[in-house]
Amino acid sequence: RARTLEAITRARRMATMTDVDIGTGEDEEQVPQRKPFLPVLIIPGFMSSGLYVKESGAKPSWEDKRIWLNLGSLGFQAMHFGGDMRLASASPSNDTVKKDEGYEMRSLWLQHMALKQDMKTEKDGIQVRNITGLAGVDYLTPGALTSHVSYVFGPVIQALQAVGYVEGQNLDASPYDWRVPPHVLEDRDQYFSRTMVQVVDLYEKNKNTPVVLLGHSLGTKTAHYFLNFAKEKAGRGWIDKYVHTYMPVGAPHLGAPKALRSIVSGDKMGLETFLSSAEALVMGRSFGSGPFLLPKEMPPDATSTVFIRNDGSIEVAISTNIDTEVFLKDRIQGHKPSKVKLIISFDGTSVSMPFVPINQDGTVKFEGTFIFRTPSNGPTPDSTLAVLLCEPGLGRARKSQRTIRGTNEPRRTIWSGWADCWRNKFKCYNICCFFCIILSLTAKTLLYIIYWVACKSAMFTADELSKAAGGSSVVAAGKMSQIRRCVGSGENGVAFEVDLVSERDGKRWFGRKRKTTVTANVKWIPPSKSTQYKNDKCSYLCQQPKLGRVLPEIK
Repeated sequence: RARTLEAITRARRMATMTDVDIGTGEDEEQVPQRKPFLPVLIIPGFMSSGLYVKESGAKPSWEDKRIWLNLGSLGFQAMHFGGDMRLASASPSNDTVKKDEGYEMRSLWLQHMALKQDMKTEKDGIQVRNITGLAGVDYLTPGALTSHVSYVFGPVIQALQAVGYVEGQNLDASPYDWRVPPHVLEDRDQYFSRTMVQVVDLYEKNKNTPVVLLGHSLGTKTAHYFLNFAKEKAGRGWIDKYVHTYMPVGAPHLGAPKALRSIVSGDKMGLETFLSSAEALVMGRSFGSGPFLLPKEMPPDATSTVFIRNDGSIEVAISTNIDTEVFLKDRIQGHKPSKVKLIISFDGTSVSMPFVPINQDGTVKFEGTFIFRTPSNGPTPDSTLAVLLCEPGLGRARKSQRTIRGTNEPRRTIWSGWADCWRNKFKCYNICCFFCIILSLTAKTLLYIIYWVACKSAMFTADELSKAAGGSSVVAAGKMSQIRRCVGSGENGVAFEVDLVSERDGKRWFGRKRKTTVTANVKWIPPSKSTQYKNDKCSYLCQQPKLGRVLPEIK
């Protein structure tokens, strides 16, 4: 979320110009009114272009339908409405596959997505191509229940449209088949030639205004390849005329270690719920774009672009077991999570641990250390640490059993009496029977039908999609203040006690709140003060005599 908000902020500032300042009130800051100035062409990254089936001899019914990302074609219905897709396995090489409808659907999906051994050719009788325009880069799975867990450039596009950008006029995208290497994109799809036409079209539609190339991740290397392609085909003058800015965001110019992982051991690409380790390995090794992202060394005569900040850091470790039973004991059967994860946030920066299984006694132990950057003189007096205990999926989809205060006995209401009468076929002959019969024939029955059929089914689907995408919701949260006490504490650090309060009880004004106390050890590490720092660890750029001066230390 933090990265998304940062991207939205950059998008609002990028390619806009200030017109007038409009006051929003005495106590509110002045907000500048902006209007579009530079046309923008988005080039998405790896897995960020929607793909559809253009031709399929294996599954003709999939033609002209989205396959990346389509959970239905992955066997979503078979998994969540008909049983497991596979049995649990601790070893990636021992995935036990259950050959049901979900297995067959997944096999078909892999047949369409994976390439041949040459890493550039599709399987016989199958053609998968990218969805064109902004529709190919906004959301991988568009829909009311799925957009929020499958967004790519959707929030950025909305931010640009909010300041006046119009699709097809001064805002467009150039999606591509991110599975194949760049030279195949041109040989097979004429991608870079068509992108040159897009750039010229945006240029002419905006009164001969040059275009901003906004790339992300693999899209930055694709845009770089495009600039070299345009230079070779039309000369440097073409770039100077039609391209205003090459804007790489999250650019893996030196390579991405994740690409190496997908080739060596497989990468499930966020589809852990659906793909086995063996399936992920087969698919990852077939993509020709993987080697395009492998880490590499810069040429010996290249100027370094790496700087070392003179910052300190704090290390946070949770040294006690967390009792989750305090927050989950009232959950009804099937709604209690089997695993939780821990998120710690420091001054707006959040770090998450993987999900950890809950022990039989309801406790969980988180191993590892959270590391955050601080100014060179340590955390500020206002610095705080927030600790979040999270479960998979949507918290609103969970149901709890209401109990009598101070006991584990379920709380009885008039509806409890109605349920007893229903089970006894209304043979108790008391006043509640008459009351229940009336309700069962009127509004209560209708309300239950609407609630369960509409609301519950939608909530269940959204919860399963959130789990599949790795989403989580907060179970309990706590906050630590006075973090600056850890400065000068030495190697042992300072132990802080944090009260984790149930998320459902946190907004209560009255009544007892469910909480548990955990101990967090916080240690501050000052920046390096060694004499070798500037000579050995400073950026090569800082030592360049041709700059005429040594660059000042970055604060």
